[in-house]
Amino acid sequence: MEDQSNMARRRDAKMPSYFCASPKPKKVFSLEMARDNGKIKISAYEKSSEDEKTIRHYEFQDICDDEIRKMCAAVVDLLNRTNHHGKIDKKTLKELQTAGQFLYDSLLTNLVKEKLATTNTRHLIVSVDDRLVQIPWELLFDGNSFLCQRFNMGRVVSTSQRISEPAVRKIEKPIKMLIIADPKGDLEASYNEGVRLRDKLDNNNKIVEVHLRTSLVDVKFVKGALRDFDVVHYAGHADYDIKNPSNSGFLMEDGRLKALDIINMIGAKPLPSLIFSNACKSGHTDMWRVGGDYETEIYGLANAFLLAGVQHYIGTFWDVQDEPSLYFALDFYKELMDGAMVGEAVRKARLGIIERYGEDTVIWASYMLYGDPTVRYVDLSRPEKKENERKSLNKNKSIIFSLSLMK
Repeated sequence: MEDQSNMARRRDAKMPSYFCASPKPKKVFSLEMARDNGKIKISAYEKSSEDEKTIRHYEFQDICDDEIRKMCAAVVDLLNRTNHHGKIDKKTLKELQTAGQFLYDSLLTNLVKEKLATTNTRHLIVSVDDRLVQIPWELLFDGNSFLCQRFNMGRVVSTSQRISEPAVRKIEKPIKMLIIADPKGDLEASYNEGVRLRDKLDNNNKIVEVHLRTSLVDVKFVKGALRDFDVVHYAGHADYDIKNPSNSGFLMEDGRLKALDIINMIGAKPLPSLIFSNACKSGHTDMWRVGGDYETEIYGLANAFLLAGVQHYIGTFWDVQDEPSLYFALDFYKELMDGAMVGEAVRKARLGIIERYGEDTVIWASYMLYGDPTVRYVDLSRPEKKENERKSLNKNKSIIFSLSLMK
């Protein structure tokens, strides 16, 4: 018979948390894709939070692996034409659109493209198997816009890896957030990012409780602290080991917090729900380079965190942080704490970069979200909001009554 502690944990996992209790959107577009020999098996449909489809249509798309590989490499090459501010010229932006259009036409069937073109929902979940994570799905171009500009977009990955059932984190008020910024003490931009984020979020301390650790942060501290927080933002060096992904990790003052270390933390006490890695891979602050295996590199760390129970992972494949990526983070957390869904917060942060710097500053293109994009971390229907609205209404009535007496 199941013991009482396990029963309680299972019950808590099913109960919505105070901050995530707001309703799901009415419609979500689901795009499911898996490799099947030399083809991609595709299923595309709208789903409702109240109505799960009993039967789904799928079809196959023939693909040429060499052509797809070359076009993915072309996307990397185009992004690497940026200057030290992450800006490309108009001609290169047009070429990026052309490459994205090629991938859109090559990977998706006409029926799927028709469904995407006519859907009214803003929410897109791209479900792929782990042999398709290397494709820049966010940068598929439909003729008018990139998918990540149009949709609140998140990736969900199916894998042959053994998946455990880690404890589900229940987020309470206020959200507990840890910012790890410049842990080695050698990235001024990362340090400034951490301080700016803390100062901005401290203005909302009834919703989020922020803790900043910077300079000479060691691995032992991070391992001990991770489970105490709902959200972790990392700004610093990251090291990716393509040959042995389990050795990839965040660089601390005394060594590396490895992906394998994260996997080994699976247990009864859950890890954070959201990890945002605004990480620098080189430490050369004048470089903006995208590695040829950038998607796989991001997935290496994301994979470890997701297997360990993290619900959302935001990664970037740029080498460094700069002013645009600082503003991306600021805009993302503002939207998230104002009640936006996590995918919506990512998309609005992208659009904020475009509005502030122009579409040719392609930092907006460097972020990807793993996890369900329709989750909210802040519930705008929370009781204190309604109470504040009631007090404001009563105050206005009192003012109007007082003015009427003065007439």
